[in-house]
Amino acid sequence: MINRNLLPVVMMLLMSVVAIAQESVSVNGKAGTDTIAEPKKSDAINVFLDCERCDRSYIRQMVTYVNYVNNRDEADVFIMLTNRGTGGGGTEVIISFTGLKN
Repeated sequence: MINRNLLPVVMMLLMSVVAIAQESVSVNGKAGTDTIAEPKKSDAINVFLDCERCDRSYIRQMVTYVNYVNNRDEADVFIMLTNRGTGGGGTEVIISFTGLKN
């Protein structure tokens, strides 16, 4: 699980990328095509979140203006979080954002 102290940083990065992608989606006139149990947000982008040891429920609660999809191929943005221990006893978190559609 990602350290709770890092969650604000992760959330800020996620919101920044989603805001940039949202602008791109609205300019291109595209909207997401699939969601999971939540109601469809027609102006929102589709996000596939891949994180091994993160609190997905917390992220979905805090970032509600995107459509989370279960299939990476249906996503507009693929977000992958990885973490590992450092030599000094800390944690290194790597967040990769990949745009999947134009």
